[in-house]
Amino acid sequence: KIYYAAGPEPGYSNELVHRRHANFDERTGTTCVRRRILRDSNFDARLFGMDAIFYMGNEFSGSTFRRVSSIPMFRLLPSTSPLLAMDLAILKRKSSMSFLYLGGNGLICKGLDLVLEAFDGLSHLTLDVCGPEGETDFWEYYRPLMERNPQITFHGFVDVTGPVFKSITSRAAFNIFPSCSEGCATSVVTAMKRGVIPVVTPESGVEVGDFGYKLEKATVEGVRDVVLNLCEMPQSEMKRRILDTYLESSRYSMDGFKDSMLRAILRTLSMKGLV
Repeated sequence: KIYYAAGPEPGYSNELVHRRHANFDERTGTTCVRRRILRDSNFDARLFGMDAIFYMGNEFSGSTFRRVSSIPMFRLLPSTSPLLAMDLAILKRKSSMSFLYLGGNGLICKGLDLVLEAFDGLSHLTLDVCGPEGETDFWEYYRPLMERNPQITFHGFVDVTGPVFKSITSRAAFNIFPSCSEGCATSVVTAMKRGVIPVVTPESGVEVGDFGYKLEKATVEGVRDVVLNLCEMPQSEMKRRILDTYLESSRYSMDGFKDSMLRAILRTLSMKGLV
């Protein structure tokens, strides 16, 4: 019996999302709908009788289950589109002044509020935001900020294999993603396939090695400080990190998912004495 975990342990994930919303409420003096909350209870009971946990993510993702269980755990790697690739010619077009935010539903959980406030007034930089437009309470609050910051462009949801995303990722050097709770953020690994360096919290579920950056402080000031340092990166260092990012992204493929799943299955069967 396998517990297939595409995200962190649900109870702890809810705690992290509530905490992030509480920070937003206190910081802004307003409230938004609390999205990315799992409306259920007795999450621990689902682990009863399981032989193994197959989980997406990094050490953070795994640690959320170790809080409540000693069941053997095996890591899976998600796949990105096989149509994504980086043309080496875009290395000349990449700019340390160009940043990307790419994420799905739950904009406060995923930290877009922190990113927008961090870029407020940074007119020498550009930020392309790709995400849902349906969270009207969020966008209503940030409308004045967007209007006074023409260097921030909102594109809505984009086809990651289409021309808009290709254009954005041909110039963007960094992807800012300060999420508070993910299994493994496929938006981040998708951008990596286009050579966009990940700048992420540990909770993003993505390992960044020596090519990306960990956001240790998921605050407006923490994001802003990192951004101001990154925009001054020497070209040679930026190109090295872009290439290493793209090389790392090859792990997040159909073959990578298949291999990690097969390894988890075989190790579980061996553990049970069935192979």
